[in-house]
Amino acid sequence: MIVSPNDLGFNEPIQGIILGAHGGVGEALAHHILAQAKPNRLVLTYRSQAIEAFVDHPSVHQYKLDITNESAWQSFTQALAINQQKFNLVFNATGLLSRTGNAQNSKVQPERALRDLSFEQMTEVFAVNTFGLGLALKYLCPLLNRRERSIFASLSAKVGSIADNRIGGWYSYRASKAAQNMLLKTAAIELARSHKNCICVGLHPGTVYSDLSAPFTARVKHTIFTSNESAQHLTKVLQKLNSEDSGHLYSWDGSQIPF
Repeated sequence: MIVSPNDLGFNEPIQGIILGAHGGVGEALAHHILAQAKPNRLVLTYRSQAIEAFVDHPSVHQYKLDITNESAWQSFTQALAINQQKFNLVFNATGLLSRTGNAQNSKVQPERALRDLSFEQMTEVFAVNTFGLGLALKYLCPLLNRRERSIFASLSAKVGSIADNRIGGWYSYRASKAAQNMLLKTAAIELARSHKNCICVGLHPGTVYSDLSAPFTARVKHTIFTSNESAQHLTKVLQKLNSEDSGHLYSWDGSQIPF
């Protein structure tokens, strides 16, 4: 698929932000946009170190950002405001499903049963999947173009659908994504008043082989996408959305997933 500003539905070249571009879908989407859409500006955030592939790209600006730290958000958006051009694309690719423990972080694993729940783990998962997304909405929505078409999209998950939950398990991850969906829905209602051409949506990328999903794909029977395949699927979804689609959760194939 060849991507151009018009293919994503924009009348102007892309001025974009990708949160969590240090791997998986976020990095693949950055490569995809840079190769095909020729953006004017693409801001990428990373967790620990800058992404080497983009260091010398003239259209790319990289920032280290802890999405759970509000002071970091304040510094980040102040830096972005120096260039007064408004953004038309924000894509949140951050997320936490599991983590092997190390000296800096405790171990995180999806809970299979109620006995596995812990306040510490629930707090960590919500901090990334829900609270971080809330701060992204707070600080980045004011930077979106008010007059032209703009998109705020966040990687959510089908397992965050309350209506679609049939097998249980994964308590913290499911709940944090369900809460994320509510934040997106509520923000979409507010943005419809202030940014009439803004589309605020959650996106389910399908099962993507990445560091996040690798420990859980051994028994998966449906198709597992590469990060590049997922980026192409999600781009196709975004290009077809309009302001009437704002406030919903969409799957990689364009179908709407019930909250």
